[in-house]
Amino acid sequence: MATRYDFTIKQGSDVDFTIQVYSDSSLSVPMDLTGWDARMMIRASRRSTGSPLVSLTSNPAAGLTVNGIAGQISIHIDGDDTSAYTWFNGQWDLEAFNGSSIKEAAYGNVSIRAEVTHP
Repeated sequence: MATRYDFTIKQGSDVDFTIQVYSDSSLSVPMDLTGWDARMMIRASRRSTGSPLVSLTSNPAAGLTVNGIAGQISIHIDGDDTSAYTWFNGQWDLEAFNGSSIKEAAYGNVSIRAEVTHP
């Protein structure tokens, strides 16, 4: 079962948070992700096609880090990247995968809080 997590990105700021992945529906047993990779996308809507607004991966390393034994996926988006975002709302999800096995870890809505004070 995936965890719903809605968040806001302050334009121009780093984004850093960690998602705990569970192996049970009661969300009490962390899943061992040793040997797993992760991928995440933000799109304008769940039904959007074409290029995503944001795409992160753990392999190759591009914003995601998998802590296998702890069952955690850390997400990092650099402030230089968020300062260039021109969109304001989207939907995201994060999944871990190992070959043909896929585990949805988290999903939700994301919004941008536009930077007001800037050069």
